[in-house]
Amino acid sequence: MRLDTSNPPGNEYLAVDYIRQVLDKEGIPSQIVALDPKRPNIVARLKGSGRKRPLLIMAHTDVVTVDAAKWKYPPFSATREGGYVLALGTIDDKTTSRPA
Repeated sequence: MRLDTSNPPGNEYLAVDYIRQVLDKEGIPSQIVALDPKRPNIVARLKGSGRKRPLLIMAHTDVVTVDAAKWKYPPFSATREGGYVLALGTIDDKTTSRPA
């Protein structure tokens, strides 16, 4: 939530680089794929044993542009208040959410 991946221009590499660091730290192999180096995707797979049904988690890392003046806190601050984290993307995986 603290990474500004507003589209345009996107710059999803900021989120992908962060996610890759987390996956690497946990020993989870990943692959980065991209047509545009500033707008990559990351794919990671945890191989199961085949005893249970598989699970696919798919998400996006870009957000729409935002008018920061309409927000109580900066939209990429991930400010904690009243038991909530207030930031652009807190309702969905980096989508538009109402100003906090």
